Amino acid sequence: MKKLLTLLWLGIFSHLAAFTQIPDDLGIFDGNKASLDVMPSFQGGDLDTFRKWVNANVVYPQLALENGISGRVVTSFVIEKDGSLSNIEIIQSPDKILSAEVMRVLLLAPAWTPGTQKGKVVRVRYTLPCDFSFSDDAPSTENEQKTPKTPNFDKGIENYKQEKYSEAIEYFLHSLGTEKHEIGLVYIYLSFSYYHLSKMDDAYGFANRAVKYFTPISEYLANYKDAILDALYLKANFDFDYSQQRENWKPYALSAVNNYQLIIANFTDSLDAKVFQEINMRCGGLKYILGQSDYRKYLQNGGAEGQEMLQKIIKTQIYEKTLFPSTFHLGCCRWCIGPARHFEVSHQPEGQGCHHVFAGTSGSVPL
Repeated sequence: MKKLLTLLWLGIFSHLAAFTQIPDDLGIFDGNKASLDVMPSFQGGDLDTFRKWVNANVVYPQLALENGISGRVVTSFVIEKDGSLSNIEIIQSPDKILSAEVMRVLLLAPAWTPGTQKGKVVRVRYTLPCDFSFSDDAPSTENEQKTPKTPNFDKGIENYKQEKYSEAIEYFLHSLGTEKHEIGLVYIYLSFSYYHLSKMDDAYGFANRAVKYFTPISEYLANYKDAILDALYLKANFDFDYSQQRENWKPYALSAVNNYQLIIANFTDSLDAKVFQEINMRCGGLKYILGQSDYRKYLQNGGAEGQEMLQKIIKTQIYEKTLFPSTFHLGCCRWCIGPARHFEVSHQPEGQGCHHVFAGTSGSVPL
């Protein structure tokens, strides 16, 4: 009986050990729980070595000191197969100022040596806490230096205006959390800088952080109206593009609609007519795809293109929800049914119409 129980416990522990080595749906292992063949390493050490590196490089933000802000910031990140950090997220934080400082340090972190499982390099996610607490030797706010309060931010702006985007990024990253200015502004400049360098994932990430920082917008609208408009417009356009390009399109479409609606509700007086019409057209188009019944009013405010799109929707009478496209293309017919769950190999122009293939049969929709 004792031997049987021993074997049973061994079986359970073997099962649990195997379970901790199963990656999630994205193929990412949990580094805080998993026991891989070779765990990721940082400068010859482990996660604790990296924690010490982070603590050594974190600077207590002056603005946080002045306002008595302290506490624990919990972050998560993924060690990619090349050793770089990605998917950096703030899970818990007492204040955005402290979040920005931890984010700044993680973005500047040197590469890791990636982990391996069964001879293959794998992605690993870690969760890491970083504590901010007051001490007797904390910097005094009474004897502030007479140097400019935002030297890195100012240098970043200078380089950005000169189209030296890589240099601007370096200065902006160093300014995060350490200088007296609104962090959301830095996120916006970082997003545009990465955009100009065609690093779209980074640009999207900082556009997303800017929108989150300025939420709820009512708290920032009076002082940062232009910045909030830039953040919302940039994020919405990224989401619009991703709703067309990615298989998991729906969350991007919903996010774009939400941000376009915020722009229309709060910034109409700041938009020129062309941009106003474009936003309404895109918002209306996405609403139609999502099955939201109020799409018409947005297309009606979408200028000539929006009106044309609305007429094509009415003419083709594609209203059933089961026929909604998986992506939205402003292509040859404005309403092509993209890489499809319902339609396949779509939008080949045929005379006055557009040729679609549906469920193995083909036909032309006159548009």
